[in-house]
Amino acid sequence: MIGFGEVGRSLGAGLASQGVEVVAFDKGYLSPPFGDLIQRKAREAGVPLSGSVEEVVEQSDLILAVVPGPAAPEAASLAAARLGPGKFYVDMGTATPPMKERMAGMIEETGAAFVDVAIMGSPVQDGHRFPTLASGRGADEFRRLVEPLGMRVTVVGERPGRAAAIKMFRSIFMKGIEALVIETLMSCCSWDVVDEVMGSISASLAKMPFYPDQVNFLVTTDAIHAERRAKEMDMVVETMQAVGVEPRMSRATAEMIHWMASLGLKEHFGVELPSDWRKVLDEVLKRRAVAQKLSQIDRPTGTGYHRDMRNGETRGGGSR
Repeated sequence: MIGFGEVGRSLGAGLASQGVEVVAFDKGYLSPPFGDLIQRKAREAGVPLSGSVEEVVEQSDLILAVVPGPAAPEAASLAAARLGPGKFYVDMGTATPPMKERMAGMIEETGAAFVDVAIMGSPVQDGHRFPTLASGRGADEFRRLVEPLGMRVTVVGERPGRAAAIKMFRSIFMKGIEALVIETLMSCCSWDVVDEVMGSISASLAKMPFYPDQVNFLVTTDAIHAERRAKEMDMVVETMQAVGVEPRMSRATAEMIHWMASLGLKEHFGVELPSDWRKVLDEVLKRRAVAQKLSQIDRPTGTGYHRDMRNGETRGGGSR
């Protein structure tokens, strides 16, 4: 193991309890302020600490890298010097999908297998048995190796970074909901309407399954009603400011819906709702791509033109 923080300790202790010979390295184990704690936790887990990444890799067939995302490329680079055919390098940290792809290239050049793993549960609650997603060309074999030891692995494809992408893009929604709930409660408290608002939200969400039904409803109706909803959100922002609540999430919501209204989707689809959210997203992506191309044409010379997607006007300098 490379890294012996909370996740590393849970993995190390759990795998050691299954009879696996585990060795770990953590760059902070010999220095304050965490050196003594890391050494004590390693003793309790029954995991000996090694002196370097290279020593861990030389001694191991399966290398689990559990380091913060920014440190992942350095760890992979150090490991690559001692990797070779027959070894597995498994990045279980929070590196971005493009970082995982680059690390996969580096590792696979050595002949070793690379696996991108995203942790989807709590090591504190589940020990080493927390659910994970795995991607990369070595993902299937990794799953076969560790499932008998109690690890829970769902393979989501051969492309490294796909597991990380699922976790990160899920966080857009889950962390966004967290922030929205906090902002909503702060606003509701100012008028003592918490139970009424939360009860109404709960009833609305209970009407249909979230996916695909709620998603389909929200996206297809937005294509037609975005302009009205954006103006409503402008008023929401004003109301929040009047009661002293900073509308961080609500301001961003208004901006997003204003942008959707600017794309001309209502005119494109007419008065009838699109039949499926995918049709809306296809059109959004097409129009975004056109806007980006026009912006790139205009930017280098300063004499081109572009379409202002907020108000529908064509603007530019010079002749056209």
